Amino acid sequence: MVYYIAKVKGLCCHIPGTFTEFIQWVQEQKMVQFDIETNISERWYGYKLISMQFGSCSKDIQWFLQWSELDDAQRAEVRKVLESTRIQKLAHNAVFEYVVCRFHGIICENFYDTMLAEKVIMGGQENENYSLADLSWKYLRVGMDKTLQSSFGDNIITEEKIDYGITDVKYLQRIRLQQMEKATVLNLLNVIGLENESMPAFGDITYEGMRLDIDKWRANITLAEPVVTEAKKRLDAWLSTPEIYDYAYKAGFISNVDRIELNFKSPAIRTELLKLVFPDIPGSSLPIVKKFIRDNGQLTEEQLAILVGVQNKDYAALQQATITTHRDYLISKAYIIPAGTSTINWNSNLQVLSLLQSTIIPKISDLSADTVAKYTHPILTDLTDYKDALKLVTTYGETFIQKYVDEDGKVRTTFNQVVSTGRVSSSNPNMQNIPAKETVGTRYRNAFVCEPGEVFVDSDFSSQELCLIAHLSKDPVWIDALNTGKDLHSVCSELVYEKAWKDAAEATCEYYYAYTDAQGNYYPALSKHKCSCKRHKVLRTGVKTIDFGLAYGMSEIKLSGTLKITYKEANALINKFFTAFPGIKRTLDFMGKFGVENGYIITPAPFFRRRIFPYWKSLRNYIDAHIMGVRYNGSLGEIERASKNHPVQGGSADMTKLALVLIRTYIRDNKLRNKIRLVAQVHDQVTTIAVEDIAETWKVKLTELMEIAAKTVIPSGLLKAETNITKNWTK
Repeated sequence: MVYYIAKVKGLCCHIPGTFTEFIQWVQEQKMVQFDIETNISERWYGYKLISMQFGSCSKDIQWFLQWSELDDAQRAEVRKVLESTRIQKLAHNAVFEYVVCRFHGIICENFYDTMLAEKVIMGGQENENYSLADLSWKYLRVGMDKTLQSSFGDNIITEEKIDYGITDVKYLQRIRLQQMEKATVLNLLNVIGLENESMPAFGDITYEGMRLDIDKWRANITLAEPVVTEAKKRLDAWLSTPEIYDYAYKAGFISNVDRIELNFKSPAIRTELLKLVFPDIPGSSLPIVKKFIRDNGQLTEEQLAILVGVQNKDYAALQQATITTHRDYLISKAYIIPAGTSTINWNSNLQVLSLLQSTIIPKISDLSADTVAKYTHPILTDLTDYKDALKLVTTYGETFIQKYVDEDGKVRTTFNQVVSTGRVSSSNPNMQNIPAKETVGTRYRNAFVCEPGEVFVDSDFSSQELCLIAHLSKDPVWIDALNTGKDLHSVCSELVYEKAWKDAAEATCEYYYAYTDAQGNYYPALSKHKCSCKRHKVLRTGVKTIDFGLAYGMSEIKLSGTLKITYKEANALINKFFTAFPGIKRTLDFMGKFGVENGYIITPAPFFRRRIFPYWKSLRNYIDAHIMGVRYNGSLGEIERASKNHPVQGGSADMTKLALVLIRTYIRDNKLRNKIRLVAQVHDQVTTIAVEDIAETWKVKLTELMEIAAKTVIPSGLLKAETNITKNWTK
């Protein structure tokens, strides 16, 4: 039975209802199916609320409300329903409803999102289909026609539109019940609850956005240009090396003589060049040139030869004249490529791969990050640096401003809350990838600012993934170092390198000898802090790479590519490391073996988030041989590495999402929304903006909430949070 409150065009077989009847009905519900219809918009703030649909979870009753037909008092009543924590709302892709409603002054609470639940059940697999139509067919064998989805922008309600709208609130409860059955069997109720509870926090971040100081951003573009030029210069230098020069010359990537790139068939280019010699000439067509000759009787022989040549379609004299007197201009316009200048497009995978395969790295198959990491040739480091630098003036250049800065000066991202790793990704724009490399520091993040009287208060977990490895492995050395503030990477280096580490200590080594820092803090001998010894830095870098690489199932191939050492050296370093830390090796081996044997892996208690390997079933005949080391299987090797990674990376994501839940709940329950706003989440960092007069108090509370979340996964309290107050967004 369908009730509607709307101005309907044409006949309608549904029942017109009163607002009093709707409110009485909805307030009796403990759970309702909920959906909205909007216009189409490219910006979050551009969505107009056209209608709301509510459906009963126990009876075949739906309500369709046209928003424009409700008065202010009625809208306020609907707002109370949506903001009630007592009534649970079932929705699909609920963050859309949440953010659009926020732009209309409504802060919804207590959602169950069938899309998020399905992603959790399916382990976040990116190749699955998660639309409502897909789930309706998957669970109920009900087909859904979505062709009217984009037709609501005119705010003209028809019987067909009502039918379309209420279809989205007819099947959600039936889908939810089947999802809950699956989730119970798979022990996923906790993580589904976590995702539903954290969704409004991600919605708040999208809604709030962050203000971009456009002048600062544009200054970064200017500062980035020399970085790009320098990176390209290093790459261009490779073309002159003996190994590459012959191929580069034959391929036309470099030349010993000037290259003329003038297209005289183009009237615009002909006119441009003629104007260099004859500033008053209005064009280059035959009638114009003839008239110009007639009107200018004092032309020199050289000038006349140029014009006669143009008349006869012979441009040699024009070309020579412009090259002789306007060479710099022609070079600036790329009409002349000077001798020795590179013409290869280093951003073209086709050109670069052909160059490398034909010269110095014949076995390289592609230029993906994983493939590049397998090779140690320094040209690949230069290539990566160049591509990263180029993004500073392309992806993060003027285009960023045009595409992503809204009318109110803010940038708003959209989150994909559940991916296979358990982490969150963001897009349009990807705020998690804002540049923060050594060449640019935090300049790009610093361009995001708060309002006068406000400050950023951001908190991140200190060595989050390392603490999780220590927690899972129970390694006493790691736990002691992290608990007592020692430098973990140096402590590991001492155990891995032994005598070589001790011999590398300089007379002022802060790791071994007593010292006083710049703030006057005294550290006794063997305080084991990070030192500045040159040789220690080299040794520490190798072990630090392993420490962090453990969370990603790093192999000797990856390590050799990262450190630019041979496979043999990388394998020896990893073996030394695991000899020093056998407990860590046992833990990682157990997780890798579990994933290979079972086709999935989980994060630590209490969430047990699953990562599923969909192609595992086709590999079961190879598992025993792979585990025993008789025959290595590349696909099982990928599962093994991912299984070592997921409990650490996914577990880190779990606690960060829980931190978001605690932070948002605290802000809501203490009525602090006008003083504290959630504005960003990047991996283990949560960023808020607060008014200055409560910033110090909020800093203490934010740290506390982050550490409560950490203790849920690491009960020992090993993981701590570091919280800072700044005027700009920082790393």
